[in-house]
Amino acid sequence: MAGKNATIEIEILEPQGTVIIRPLTASEINLVELKKIEGSGKQTISYDQARAGMINLDLYDTTKKSFASDVMAVSMALVDPKLSEGDVKNLPQMAFKQIVSEIYRVSGVTKLSQDNIATFREEPGRS
Repeated sequence: MAGKNATIEIEILEPQGTVIIRPLTASEINLVELKKIEGSGKQTISYDQARAGMINLDLYDTTKKSFASDVMAVSMALVDPKLSEGDVKNLPQMAFKQIVSEIYRVSGVTKLSQDNIATFREEPGRS
């Protein structure tokens, strides 16, 4: 895992080009994670739901928060070009996903953790 001042040049496949990123700090990763769950604790879970290990999630809200947290991560970790969150939202989808993936990788947010979260969200009954 590289330090905050280390920079990594990554080649973007579509549109073709390069960007320079840096790893997120522990504090920044915490902010990104908090953005993902912001407001999620305001739901009521019944005893039966808790016993069954089931909770209701608003998929629209969850997806929106996940995107917002990824936008925040890119805005913080992108060194060149430096982009605001508004600019990051307008990146082409493939470039955005590639940059997000690389930022999480160099920051120590493992692919396994990301896969576990995605798998959990896709399990039957988790909607």
